[in-house]
Amino acid sequence: SPSPGSFTGTSGGPTPAEGSQIIFSDAFEIAARQNIRVTAETNVDNSYMFVGGDLINEETGLVQQFDLPVEYYSGVEGGESWTEGAPNKDVYISALPAGRYTMRLEAAWEDWKGTAEPRLTVRVEQGVARGLNMILALVFVSLIPILVAFRQFSFERKRWADSAFNPYESSE
Repeated sequence: SPSPGSFTGTSGGPTPAEGSQIIFSDAFEIAARQNIRVTAETNVDNSYMFVGGDLINEETGLVQQFDLPVEYYSGVEGGESWTEGAPNKDVYISALPAGRYTMRLEAAWEDWKGTAEPRLTVRVEQGVARGLNMILALVFVSLIPILVAFRQFSFERKRWADSAFNPYESSE
C-alpha cells in the first residue's frame, strides 16, 4: 500500500514579487525499491504554475530532478464551455536508494504580479501501482496465446493443403 510522506516547507530565495519562490522541505525517509509519485495541487485558474523539484539524499548528495507543469484554463466559446488541463499534476520517479531526503521546490507562476499568491500542496507517496504498467503486462502476456494460435492454424492449413477433404478450401 502507498505510504504517504508529509512535510512542512520553509521559504527561501526569490520572493513572489520576483516571479518564483524556492521552498525546502523538512527531511523525510524514502524506502528502497519502491517507485515514488510526487503530486502537486494548486489553485491556478486560467493560469499556470511550473514547479521544478529536486529530491536530495542528505547522506550521499544524490539529486533526482523532476518537473511538474500545472495549468488549468476554462471558458465559454460559442455557447459551449471548455476546459483544458487540470489544477493538479503527478510525476513518477523510479526507485531511489533508501535514506533521508530533502525536497527542494522552485515554483514560478504566470500571474506573479497579481495580488493573490497561488497555493501549492505537494504530496510524496511510495509504492504506488501504475495502471499503465498492468495494462502493458496484460497485452504482452496476451500476445503469447495469439501467436501460438496463429502458428497452430498455419500448421493445420499446410497439413491439409494436399488432402481431398481440405476443410480450409471452399468447394464450389
